[in-house]
Amino acid sequence: MLQGGPHEHQIAAVATQLKEVATPAFKTYIQTVKSNCQALAAALVEKGHVLATGKPLRQHLATPGEQLTSFPPAGGTDNHLILWDLRPHGLTGSKMEKICDAVDITLNKNAILGDRSALAPGAVRIGTPALTTRGMNNAHMKTVRLTNGCLELCHPIRDCCCPDSVTACSILPCFD
Repeated sequence: MLQGGPHEHQIAAVATQLKEVATPAFKTYIQTVKSNCQALAAALVEKGHVLATGKPLRQHLATPGEQLTSFPPAGGTDNHLILWDLRPHGLTGSKMEKICDAVDITLNKNAILGDRSALAPGAVRIGTPALTTRGMNNAHMKTVRLTNGCLELCHPIRDCCCPDSVTACSILPCFD
C-alpha cells in the first residue's frame, strides 16, 4: 500500500477513511448496506434464481460429515455482495454485464466454482453500497424488476446469435 516511500497523500487518505468509519453514522450505514443486500438476495431467490452461496455450492465444498457453519443461509449473503449464478438460465456473466451496462445498471461478471473461462464466467456480482448511498432501503431491494428485465432481454439475444461470432454488444444500439 505504501511501498516506495512516505506517500503523504496515501497516509492522509487512510487517516481520513479511518476517521469516517469510526463514526456511529458509518456503522448505521454499513448495517443498512448488509440488510439491503440480504433483502435483495432473498428477492432473487424468491423469483427462482440461484445464488452462488446456495446449497449446491456448500454441498460441493463439504467433505462427508463436515459441518459448514461459516456459510450464510442457502441462497443468502452475509456481507455487501451477491454472486448470482446465471448458468441455470444458460447465460454468461459477461453477457448480463453488457446488457445491464446498456440500461445503466452496474454489476460485474464474476467467475464461480465450475467455470471454464474467466472471459465468459457463469455469474455476476451485485453490490448494494451504491444503492444504499442513494437512499434505497429493503423495500426497494425487494423489487428486482430491473435485473429480471435484463435477464429476459438476454434470452432473445442469446437465441438469435452465434456465441462464436456475435456478442451481445454488437446487437445493442450504441448510447452516446
